[in-house]
Amino acid sequence: MLYQLYETQRSLMEPFVDFAKASSKVLGNPKSPFSQNPIMQRMSAGYDLMYRLGKDYLKPEFGINTVEMGDVEISINERIEMSKPFCDLIRFKRFTDDVATLQKTQRPTCSIDCCAAVWPLRHAVARHQCTMLKDHKVYITDWKNARTVPLTEGEFHLHDYANYVQEFIRHLQAQYGNCHVMSVSNPLCQYWQQCH
Repeated sequence: MLYQLYETQRSLMEPFVDFAKASSKVLGNPKSPFSQNPIMQRMSAGYDLMYRLGKDYLKPEFGINTVEMGDVEISINERIEMSKPFCDLIRFKRFTDDVATLQKTQRPTCSIDCCAAVWPLRHAVARHQCTMLKDHKVYITDWKNARTVPLTEGEFHLHDYANYVQEFIRHLQAQYGNCHVMSVSNPLCQYWQQCH
C-alpha cells in the first residue's frame, strides 16, 4: 500500500519537477538580478527542494574494475552469484596472471550487507569494498528498488530480509566453509564519507 501511495505522489509531482528545476536555476543564477534578493533566494531553495523530492534517482554502478595488491593491478569481474526477486548477491571476482599474487588471493570470504544503503551512499560502500578486495573474497547484497519488482512476487517484510541474508550466508558457507559478514547501515556510510 505504501509503494502505491509513493508512486501516486511521484506521478502527480512529475509535471512540476521540470518547472521546479528551471525556476530554481533562474532564481538562483548569480548573474540574475533576482539572485541578490533574499526572498528570491528562498524561493530558489524551495523550488530546488521540490525538484529533489520529485526527481527519479538512478542506481549508480559500483564501478570497481581493478584493485592493486602490492605492485600488481588485479582485474575485478562483477557478476551475480544468486538472484532473488528483491536482491542479488554479487561477487567481485579477482583475476590476475601473476603467480605470486594468485597465491596471496586465497583469502577469507566476506559478505557485505548493505541493509539500508541509500544509493547516493553506495560510493562510500564501494570505496571500503575496494579496500577489502585486497584481502578478502568479497560478495555484496545489492537490494533492488521495490518499484521494479512485480507485484506477483508478493510483499517484502523484515523477516523476508532476514531470510534473504541467512540464505546468502548459508550459500557462502557451503562453498567456503566460513564467511565473515559486515552489515552497512546509513549512519556507518555517513561515517565512512567523513573519514575518506
